[in-house]
Amino acid sequence: MQELAQPFDMSLPAISKHLKVLENAGLVTHRKEGRFRYYAIEPNSMDEACEWISTLKQLWTKFEGMFCCSKQKKQ
Repeated sequence: MQELAQPFDMSLPAISKHLKVLENAGLVTHRKEGRFRYYAIEPNSMDEACEWISTLKQLWTKFEGMFCCSKQKKQ
């Protein structure tokens, strides 16, 4: 976990909490060996997450003008 935390300005407990959220969502798994935990990405779940994000993006693009948040209206 320390290797994962190194590039971020976050505490180890915060990294641990984020990894637990990702694990609960099925996006990562872990195995424990001794006092070390090894995390791995679940590729199939990542595909599902990308599909969900794409659908959400299409929805927001469709309705952005209705909520006055389009780029043209902000300028």
